[in-house]
Amino acid sequence: MASYKRYCILICFLISVIRLVAQDGSLDSSFNQTGILPTSDRSYENIKLQSNGKILLTGTGNITRNNAEGAPDLSFGINGVDTILAGSGPFIISFMSIQSDNKIILFGFSIS
Repeated sequence: MASYKRYCILICFLISVIRLVAQDGSLDSSFNQTGILPTSDRSYENIKLQSNGKILLTGTGNITRNNAEGAPDLSFGINGVDTILAGSGPFIISFMSIQSDNKIILFGFSIS
């Protein structure tokens, strides 16, 4: 019974410590100066973080890359956006993966 009480006390202590160091949920204004990343696409299917800190987002027919601070990565595509054209209709990117060398793998389908 004594070991059970020790575990219970330890768990209660850990829960109280976790609450003290948890973020309060407010926006981080150091990210893109507002805490918000505005986008032109209506929806995104995937978000990934590259090992260099850059943020990748995929949506309908495009992939967007932003710097760790939230600004568009102007060295990627056109103003941080690369459009993927495949088939006669919109191209939906349903899967994204990043290799260890930061190469991007995309999988999707076209609606025609």
